[in-house]
Formats: sequence, C-alpha cells, structure tokens
Amino acid sequence: MHRFLRSPSRSSSPAILLLLMTWLYTSPAQASIWFVKVDSSASNTGTTWANATSFHKALRLAQAGDQVWLAAGLYFNYPWSVFNADPTEAQFQFYVSRSYRIPSGVKVYGHFAGDEATLDQRHGAETHLYCMPFVYHAVVFKNVAEGTLLDGVRIEASTAPIDGDDGLVTNGSTSLRTTHVGREIINYASDGISRPTVTNCKLDQAVCGGAGAIIGNIADGGSGLAALRVIGCMFVNLTGTKMVNSAVMNRSYDGAKADLLLYNTTWSRVDIIPNYAPYDNGLSTVTDMLSALIVNVESGNPCRIINCRFEDVGIYPGSPAIPLSAFYLIANLRGATSDMVNCQVTSTHASHWHTDIGLPAGFTPGVTLSHCIMNGVSNLATLNLTTIQESGHYIHRYGDVLYGCPSDPVRHLVNLADGSPTVAACNTLLTDQGDNTLLERWSDLVDIPGLADRVKKGRIDIGPDETNPNVYLQTTTGISSLTVGRNTATVMLLGKYCDGTVNWSGSSGVSGTGSSIPVSTSLTGSFVYQATCTTNNCISAPSSVTVAVIALPDLSPTLSLPQANFSASGPEASRQFVVNVFEVGGKTTSMGSVTLTLSAPTGYSLTFNSSLTSINVSGGTANPVAVDNGKWTVWSNVAGQQLRLVLNPGQSIDANGQSVLGFTLSRTTANSGSVSNMTVNVADDPGGSYDGNPANNVYARILNGL
Repeated sequence: MHRFLRSPSRSSSPAILLLLMTWLYTSPAQASIWFVKVDSSASNTGTTWANATSFHKALRLAQAGDQVWLAAGLYFNYPWSVFNADPTEAQFQFYVSRSYRIPSGVKVYGHFAGDEATLDQRHGAETHLYCMPFVYHAVVFKNVAEGTLLDGVRIEASTAPIDGDDGLVTNGSTSLRTTHVGREIINYASDGISRPTVTNCKLDQAVCGGAGAIIGNIADGGSGLAALRVIGCMFVNLTGTKMVNSAVMNRSYDGAKADLLLYNTTWSRVDIIPNYAPYDNGLSTVTDMLSALIVNVESGNPCRIINCRFEDVGIYPGSPAIPLSAFYLIANLRGATSDMVNCQVTSTHASHWHTDIGLPAGFTPGVTLSHCIMNGVSNLATLNLTTIQESGHYIHRYGDVLYGCPSDPVRHLVNLADGSPTVAACNTLLTDQGDNTLLERWSDLVDIPGLADRVKKGRIDIGPDETNPNVYLQTTTGISSLTVGRNTATVMLLGKYCDGTVNWSGSSGVSGTGSSIPVSTSLTGSFVYQATCTTNNCISAPSSVTVAVIALPDLSPTLSLPQANFSASGPEASRQFVVNVFEVGGKTTSMGSVTLTLSAPTGYSLTFNSSLTSINVSGGTANPVAVDNGKWTVWSNVAGQQLRLVLNPGQSIDANGQSVLGFTLSRTTANSGSVSNMTVNVADDPGGSYDGNPANNVYARILNGL
C-alpha cells in the first residue's frame, strides 16, 4: 500500500521567548546531564557536548533526577533515509516505537547552542522535534512522577499516522484507544499517576485521526490520575497543517481522573476542521461532530484554562465541502466541567460558509467563565442553534444550545460585541485586574511562579483601567479565611496589590492603615477584617478575611522546689520537688498526647517513680503533696539528666485543671559554689491538640551547689 505523506520543512523559525523558570532548573545531587545534538552518533557517551549522543539514547540512559540537554536543530524520530511509504511489518514496528518517551523524573530542555555549562546560559536557536510518519506520538509520558519536564522545544506533526497499536495500553482495556490522540504530546496514566509539566514549548497544528490532535491527557483504570500542566506554551499554525476535530483533549476511562491545566498559553491562528471522531468509540455520532480547541470528557475531570490568550482561532477557512458546525473554544462532554479565568479572546473566525449563515463561537454547558475579555464570541447567554439552518445542510453541534459570554460585571466579563466598556473614574468593573482568589480555589497551583502575586499588567491588558485602585486581603499564606487558637502570637493579614493607601477595620472595633494588619487573638469568636485601597481619590471594592479564634488547650508548667541548695553529699544532696502542668486555656487536652521534658544541669541526676502517689516537697509547707505519676510514662532517659515523659493513653488534663508530677533530684559531680538551671518544657504542639500557645511552655528553677 502507498500512503501520501508531506515532507517537513528544513527551515527553522526564530526561537520563541523562553520564560526561564528557576524553579524548574534544580536537579538533585548526583544527577547526570546528558548532552544531545542532531547529528550525533548513538555510539557516543553523551556525557559532554563534545561527545554528545542521540536523543533516543539519552532517554534510555537518563534516570530520575537527570537532565537531557538538546542542542538546536531539526530532530527526526528516525532518519528519512530508512523511511518506506509501504513498510514491511518489521519496518512498521520500528517506526511506531520511535516516540520520544521521557522517563519518570527526567527533565528535558531545548534551545542549547552546544557550548553551555549551566542551564541559565541557554542561547541556542530552535530545537525542533518532527514527528515522522507512522509514529503515533512525538513525545510520550506514561505514569511519570511530578517534576518530569519538557521545556523549550518546538513540535510538529504534519503527517498522518495509521490505525494500529502504539503499545501504551497494556492493562487489557478494550474501551481505550490512544493511537489517535495526542500526536505531539500524550500523557497517559494507566492504573497509576502521571504528573508531567510542559513549559515554554511551541506546538504546531497536528494531523491526527481522533480528538485532541496536539495534546492528549488520558487516564485509564480506577486508580489512574493523569495530571498534565502546560505552562507558557504557544499553540500556532506555522505549517498550514489541516487539523481536524480538536486540538487538546482531557479524558478518562473506567473511573480514572484526568486533570489538565493550561496556564499562560497563547493560541495564534489555530484552525479546526469539523470532523467526526471515528477512533473515539462513540465520542462523536453521524450528526454530532467536534469543532473545538479544547475538549474535556467525563464528569469529575477538572480542566483549567488560566491567563491564556486566543488570537484569531476558529474553523478552517476552506472550501464549502467542510461540514457546517458551531465552533467551541471549550467543549465539555459527558458531564465534564471546565474553568476559564483571566483569559482574553481577541478574535475568532469561521470558514466563509459558516460566516455567511452566522454560525457563532462559544462553549458547551459546564464552562465557568470569570475575569475574561471576549471578542468574536457570542454575547448571548444562550443561543438556540436549531434556528440557524442552511438549506440542504445540517448544522453540526453538541446539543441544540450554544453558550456565549455576555458582559457581566459580577463575573468581571467583558464582551466587545456589546461595545467597548465605558469605564468612568473609580469604576469597579475592571479594577481587580484578574481573579486573585485562584489559590484559595486551587491550592495545588501554589508552586506556579507568579500565580500567587500576579495581578497588575497580567495576561489581560485592559489599558489604563488597570491603574484603578485594587486590594486583596489575604493571610500570609494566601488564603481568605483563617482559624487560629486563642492567644496565638503574631497573626498578620496582608492587604496586597494596592498602589495607594490600605485602610482596614475589624469587627472587634479595631482599625488602621497599612498593608500589614495585626490580628488580635485574645478573645474567641469569628472576626471579619475588611480592607479597601484608596488611589487618586478612588476607593476600591472591599476585600475581607474571616478569622475564627477558637479556644485551644494551653498548658503552662511550673516547678515547685522551695529548697534548692544541694550539699556535696549526705541527705542534703537530694531534693524532692513537683512539676505542675496547668491547663489555662479552658479546653481539655486530647487523650494521651501531652509530652513533657525535664532537664537537669551537668552534675545532677533526675529520677521518676511511676508508682508514687504522694511526695514530700523539700522545703514545702503543705506536705505530703498528691501526685499523678501513674498517669505518665518515661519515654526516654538521657543519662539521668533529661527525662522525656508522655501522658498515658486514655489520660487527659481537664480544662482549667492540672497534673502534678513528683521527682527526685540528686547532686552528683556539681562543683561547690556552682549555680545552674533546671528546666521543664511542654513540647510544642503545632496541631493544637494539647497546647495551642507555645509562649508559656518553659519554666526554670535555679540550683545552688553548696
């Protein structure tokens, strides 16, 4: 059989602007760097630039923690010289096995000139990976750990694969086909977890037989989790490749979960040809076909599109033979939901036939929009597609209703079809410059550089309106609510992003100015703190944080030893004393969790008798003193100088109560005339189960050696 194939261009485009994120550069100790050049022999070791090896060999050698450095140039999965358009079975198996499969924990970087000694010296031209005929995926991740990375490459896949087996599905699943999804990048979790990151890459339109021609994030099996992050990448159309169905797909099978994040990505002139998905096992029907940039399939799969820009995206402007279809920026199928936040759509387009009959661009149900500017997207909340018909033609769609994006001040949405917004001084529609609650909603994004603090001059450029006053009140960890124990020391809130004056107040009657806001924890209750920003006589909308101050157990120890003078020998060389552990917070401690440490100075020795029920305190006036020694166990004893005791299981210290422990301290080798300290310390309790206030956990007593 003979197959038509398009040869790749040998010319390289200019290097894309690399966002060199230092958080991605660090490699573990003892990790190796493998050096790769286009024309290098696989027989080379790859341990230096001078002895650079092939990409495939470097991936075989690399282990978790290693890095692979790719010099600039055009890389093919296999040489064109061995290509046969009508391959034998042996040749075909060779072709399909030539994906670049990145091992778990390995970081792959492009854009090297071939003389760099450190990662931040990268200054090479474009590293271009060309997906050859019959290779199902240019880059493969399968069940890889978090930290696995592909950074700084361009990928092109402009020749079509054929039906077959890519070898990824090995668990016997009959419902899953990965061969026709993710032609350029596929992340596949099979009964396990796969968490790679792709950064600063340029992804060209791809030829693929199914949905998700450029990227597929696929999870399979009940324990499968495919969590792919695509950060700072460009989706482009440099080759004019005709891409059908959809560009990116997030999908799970058999109870697994697929989690896709697109952050700071740019889409430029990306075209989709409406088409069925014949390899997707019922995803499309004869009357329902896909024409979408991003497809999210199955309930419970999160798909988050944050800080992204879409420029002139839409349906391929080709011949009238192209099926008539609505264009979806995001299509949720089978109950899936997606979020689009802080994004801008500058323009969309349809083929000339679609334009003539007024087919719109929009979304399926289940897409939550906020803080976006739209142009070329329907400004209607919903549009009944059955009212748009062309004689003799069926309008393909997913459901009869397309969802648009009308301007909405509450959600901070602007649709330019409603006209450019007139923003008067001190208007609040656009003043918050983006959704600053992202970390509160999605704490897993905390490690993305700049996300926690990005607002001004961010992905959405709304011109001078970004200078309007804005404030976002947060805790120091970036959340908008906080629970602390009573008397917790140094609790602060931050009024962020204000270029003017932050004015704040609390429901307890306190108020002040400044971006650092102290929180009183002396009283229990729920307290609302509110802040505004004043700039150029304009006052921002208020931002608030609720602080719940709750009663926690608070243990405070004392040590009772009235007679602390020790003779060198004889009866006066030993003293009996008690440690009182008071609960002063008004809250009973948890059972069996209190830890106490008693430390004697050098030259003294401590003893503790767990069967003791009373003790005569040396120099005391109310002897004997009842003790609770039977409720405690010595956990460790360091040469008699340090005793660590733990409250027994089932025991607690009552609210406003105490526990009394009796000890004996004996002088052994302490010098005459020496003065030293004995201390008792309640161990810090970060969880607050037995002590929520570490400020009063230590007590000391001076000892005198006569």
